[in-house]
Amino acid sequence: MNTRVLVKEARPLFWPWCAVVLTGLVSLIRPLHSIDWIGLLGIVLGIPLLATLPFGNEFQNRTLSLLLSQPVGRARIWIEKSCLAFVAVASAVLILAFSPLFAETLPDHGQQVHALALILAVLASATFWTLIARSTIGGIALSIGTVLLVAGFSSLTAGIGANSLFFMAHFTSISTTPLLCYAGLMLWLGERTLARYQVTGTMAGDDLLTTGSNALLGAFSNRARSNPARPFGNLIHKELRLLRPVGLITVLAASAWTCFALVELLRQQKTVETLPVGIIAFAISSALIIAILAGCLSLGEEKTSGTYAWHRTLPISAARQWLIKLFVALFVSFICAGLIPVLLLIAGRHFFPSAFGIEDASFQLVWLLAALLLTLLSFWCACAVDGTVTAVVWVVPILALVMLTPQIADWAGLRLAYSLVSRFDIFANFRFTAFLSSLTSDHHLYDMVESPDLLIFWLPSLVVALIQSYGLFRAPIRDGTRSVARKLLPLIVLGLLCNFFAYGFVGLSYQASWQVWTSISSIDRAIQKELSNSTNREVTQPLQLSADDLKKLIPLGAPASHWLHDATFTIVPDKAHPTTCCESKNLRIFPGMNRLTGPLWNYTATAHLASGPVIAFSVEPRAEAPTGVPNFEVRVRWSGKTSEQILR
Repeated sequence: MNTRVLVKEARPLFWPWCAVVLTGLVSLIRPLHSIDWIGLLGIVLGIPLLATLPFGNEFQNRTLSLLLSQPVGRARIWIEKSCLAFVAVASAVLILAFSPLFAETLPDHGQQVHALALILAVLASATFWTLIARSTIGGIALSIGTVLLVAGFSSLTAGIGANSLFFMAHFTSISTTPLLCYAGLMLWLGERTLARYQVTGTMAGDDLLTTGSNALLGAFSNRARSNPARPFGNLIHKELRLLRPVGLITVLAASAWTCFALVELLRQQKTVETLPVGIIAFAISSALIIAILAGCLSLGEEKTSGTYAWHRTLPISAARQWLIKLFVALFVSFICAGLIPVLLLIAGRHFFPSAFGIEDASFQLVWLLAALLLTLLSFWCACAVDGTVTAVVWVVPILALVMLTPQIADWAGLRLAYSLVSRFDIFANFRFTAFLSSLTSDHHLYDMVESPDLLIFWLPSLVVALIQSYGLFRAPIRDGTRSVARKLLPLIVLGLLCNFFAYGFVGLSYQASWQVWTSISSIDRAIQKELSNSTNREVTQPLQLSADDLKKLIPLGAPASHWLHDATFTIVPDKAHPTTCCESKNLRIFPGMNRLTGPLWNYTATAHLASGPVIAFSVEPRAEAPTGVPNFEVRVRWSGKTSEQILR
């Protein structure tokens, strides 16, 4: 291959190849294991993208006619582009194969062989389907869709004969042979189609998405025709026509996933204990791809075909066009990437209850929200860059950056909390410390930050991103890495600050909880030591102690010493049940308490703090288990209040 030709062909593939390789390298870095699932996008979306780009770029740049008019044989053109695509895909797959994600997703040797056959089938069919669709996205949709159909039906056919010993012994060979035959057929058809290809097109462009609307819509073509009396309906129809590949991929992916699930049902003798991780990963990655394409396909294809500037001249405001594009993209994403996967999950749980253990309705809501947010992200990318392929390539690193931001904020926020506690006496006020401690009760605050409710802290960035996308929709296209970085920087900084303060507050509340319960543990140990003397347990009057008396028994920390300054304690031993358990047992009865190594005495105590609050302690036997671990409770009555509050 000529060096000049090699550079010319490899240049458009370089940045997409880097994005795909980056997703594989993420799982090799140990601190980034929480986002190594992004590598699924590199496998499922990146490989078909690299396979279709050699010819897809020619359609995007409208240089195919110029390429075919060169004094070079078409067979040589096909060989050069196919070899380049093979090298790009093979190198990316090789890097992904060494990542832990590959072994975790496909632990079985048969599954790895099946995945390799799928990759070869997509790579071999990319040229043919790209020439048929006359666009990169169309080639991706058709190549993935047809391969999934072949894989699904071949696996289902092999699964039907799972009861046969021959089929069970040669299941991998039987299920992958049709894929390899399909790959060979597509290689021949791709070379033959290019040899006989004639460049045609209209003013609307060469893309099958635009020129083949009637053929693809079939019986619904009359309903999709333009109506002068319904300008907004015309725009909605246009958006739905541009998003047809999303529906096609959804139907084919759902059909293939159903076939794979049925195969596992047949192979496991009518009872699916667990689904393979590869099938689950396929379902998740397919939904992610659908959500991404729903957000960037419409606007990206308009910019690629050159009709974006035409639509700006319509007698409809840019704000309404932007809103129509946004809401149609969200609607398609909600149906195809959110609702259909959730319905499949519900159906799978109904038919295979042992294989689907997720019954929490919040998971379904989170899935829908995640699909919509991913669509918003891809829509922002489509507004910021020129073309669908460029927008898809930008989604992956931006998504990785968005997922890494909370981890960075968690690390920095906790360091901030520790620094504040060590340098400043911020827990001098007992009421403020108790309030912060109560926020961590039952881990509600931490669960809110660690769960997908973390999206709350991205709301400011989301609002700014929507406003920014409208400005980018109206402004002239300024493509380039620096331009996108400048637009993205304020969003990431705003999200980082919101998450930073959220995690910092969580760290501060846990520090407050630790200070409160370690202080209570010290007080309890001092009282237990005082009651270890049998004389003190037999007194007729309540024991009266001061804070100085407790300090002589057990050393108190700095916050406890400050809170208990000039405090008085009234202790009443439980003579009816002096002790119930814990003789020489190694256990705790509340957070922050040191492990018990001796008998635990029951009592009630009241601490009158000099600042006004009254703290009541009680260690009492449980009614349901009188000889078990006693019930420990701490109640506080604040100054000016008549009711008591349980300290949690």
